Amino acid sequence: MGKRVYEYPGGPPPFTGATNWESPADVPPSLVSSVFGRIGNVIATLGDYAASLVSNDSTVPGATVADAFDALLALILAIPAAPVSSVFGRIGAVVGVLGDYAASLVTNNSTVPGATVQAALNALNSPTNNWRYVSQNGSDVTGTGTLQNPWASVTFAMSQITTASVTARFTIWVMGRVTEPAGVVLKPNVFIAGVSPQNSRVSATSWTIDAAWTPAGDFRTGFVNCTVNGPITLDFNAFSANEGKLYLQGVWVNSALTLTRFSNINQLFCFDSVSFATWTFHGCAVTMQANFLQGNVVFDEGPGAGQFTLQSIGDAFLGTLQLTKVAAAGDAATLLNSSVAALTVAGTLSVQATMDAIPAAPSLSGGATIQNLTVPRTAGTASARWLSGNGTPNGAVLGSVGDLFSRLDGGAVTSFYVKESGANTNTGWVAK
Repeated sequence: MGKRVYEYPGGPPPFTGATNWESPADVPPSLVSSVFGRIGNVIATLGDYAASLVSNDSTVPGATVADAFDALLALILAIPAAPVSSVFGRIGAVVGVLGDYAASLVTNNSTVPGATVQAALNALNSPTNNWRYVSQNGSDVTGTGTLQNPWASVTFAMSQITTASVTARFTIWVMGRVTEPAGVVLKPNVFIAGVSPQNSRVSATSWTIDAAWTPAGDFRTGFVNCTVNGPITLDFNAFSANEGKLYLQGVWVNSALTLTRFSNINQLFCFDSVSFATWTFHGCAVTMQANFLQGNVVFDEGPGAGQFTLQSIGDAFLGTLQLTKVAAAGDAATLLNSSVAALTVAGTLSVQATMDAIPAAPSLSGGATIQNLTVPRTAGTASARWLSGNGTPNGAVLGSVGDLFSRLDGGAVTSFYVKESGANTNTGWVAK
């Protein structure tokens, strides 16, 4: 189809080199023909776009401008009808000052009982809880046993505690150095505690128990984080205290300690403590772990069976450990990862031992035996060890080349072994 030709009225067209015009019918149909229904020189008019059709690229949340308006409106509607005009009578950039809140207005979310901080502080300072306080600066006359107004002696504190029980145990806190006027009778279910052995020290001529330790009841007493002077003598047998127990944790004991059992439930639990004198246990079950034992320790099974466990003492046992079995029957003693300066075993007591250090020749008498004795030694050290026990050492006893083992239940050619290979291994034992 040829182009349509239009004559320019008045002569040739005024465009240089142009002789023909193209008809609008020849304009490609893909070009914009109108804007918002308007043609010609179109300009913006109210109503061209709604807010919901305009993308929102501001900091206000919302995909469109309409969404952003809705978000701002929600924030505005959330503003109280009567906004805060001042805080504690102050305006401007208000900061906290003393007196804004009293303790009674602050919620207590600690482990101390009390809905408010005021109630929690009052609880700690009140003798109605299970803590009592004694101090070198306290008074048994005017004191109330509180942290702010302590008593002067553990003896008086014990006399004021009348409701201690298995389900409501009490603690007497010692502040500073407290000296008792005489001996102290320990009540069941009452513990004595301090800040540390260096800062809390209590001295008495003796520490004992009495008839309050009746046969029935899981009765306990003990010392925690303090230094104790004066001999501790707990005779559970004298009062038929079937379940009496003594606990020591983080304690320095400068005097002798003696426990006598009534039943095999009577026990000593001693952890992270220090002894400077002889400790004697007559039949009580004993568990001692990670302690520094400078004095001697004597354990016998006394009038009945007991269990002695010495664990993880390291190189801190400077005294003699004496284990004696008096009764015809009883449990063995157990020595685990510990060191002793000297070991004496008497009677028909069987000792299970895995030691870090032990004398080369422990003293054994009366049929006593040491079973499966294991004492690690670094290869190449100058001294070998002579070990003993029942059964073959192969697979059971650690040793290094040169160590010797006497098999107590061995025969003609199985009673003596020499370690010929391996360092700190349980193989390489050869019977001779």
